[in-house]
Amino acid sequence: MFSKIITFGLETLALVHAAPSFQVPMVSCNVNIGASGTLAHLLPDIPSGNYHVYNEAWGSAQLRSHSTTEPIFVSLTRESVGPFGMWKIEPQDDTNEKYAISNIGLGVPVHNSGNLIFPGEPGEAFAIERAGQDDNKQDVFTIKVPSVNKVWTVDTNTVRSNVSLKEELGLPSQKWKFVPVPLIPSGTYHVYNEAWGSLQLRSYSNKEPIFISDTVESPGNLSMASATFHWKIEPHGNSNEYTISNLGLEVPVHKISNLIFTGQSDERFAIEYAGQDVSKEDVFTIKVSSENSVWTVDTNTVRSNVSLKRLEQGLPSQKWKFVPVPLN
Repeated sequence: MFSKIITFGLETLALVHAAPSFQVPMVSCNVNIGASGTLAHLLPDIPSGNYHVYNEAWGSAQLRSHSTTEPIFVSLTRESVGPFGMWKIEPQDDTNEKYAISNIGLGVPVHNSGNLIFPGEPGEAFAIERAGQDDNKQDVFTIKVPSVNKVWTVDTNTVRSNVSLKEELGLPSQKWKFVPVPLIPSGTYHVYNEAWGSLQLRSYSNKEPIFISDTVESPGNLSMASATFHWKIEPHGNSNEYTISNLGLEVPVHKISNLIFTGQSDERFAIEYAGQDVSKEDVFTIKVSSENSVWTVDTNTVRSNVSLKRLEQGLPSQKWKFVPVPLN
């Protein structure tokens, strides 16, 4: 599913140590200069968000992780890595000294263990520091254990290399690039609940909650019938927050009490990776950012409104799939 949702074209690149031509802007330093011309505030070089991470010496090979029992690594193999090649970067303060780095596919942070970087608890804070630019004028950084002069490093004379900690020498194999990427790219989707299978999320009226149903119903206006099953997903910046709108009604969704309605009120929801279903398709939770409540449907009925309930680990009725819809 993730390959249906996000296509980056990396697999079409020649498998050599050559830098890819990125279509997404690289991160850059954000400095706010006050009216007096003095430095008012220095934001972290890497804003909080989701990223693909590349090593300068390895070009288009994504940093990835598939298991908590082995170190994170880069590889020139062609397999699709999906969310296992995506990383959540979270500054822990307004300096560059403390970042939490987590693998989105595994849902765990990384830490140093015996000079190798492993995914899994407990997480560890790393310093991310500027290290100049590469040949394509893209910013590169070192990732360092703050207490020692050792940085994330990979070998270059192999087709796969674990990430280890070595003394900082300014080598390309010690420099990293961060490319922002939303979990769900902006676009139009059919939305399915894991527990309800092939039945689509829909909405016919601002006066009732959005819902899933296995009945055949007419929205009244047949010209908008198909559009009532179409949902526009719009990410906000490099975060997990999204505006979700129904194309048939041409309005966004928002919560009223513990139900989700369409209407003029614009609300952002967090979409977070929640693993894969039995068909190996990626599923997600849709969450109210300020609460631990997620979009949920009932399963013992022929029609269920979407309500907000407390997140319960592994509950199919709280997991959603997004299938892109090409619009002519």
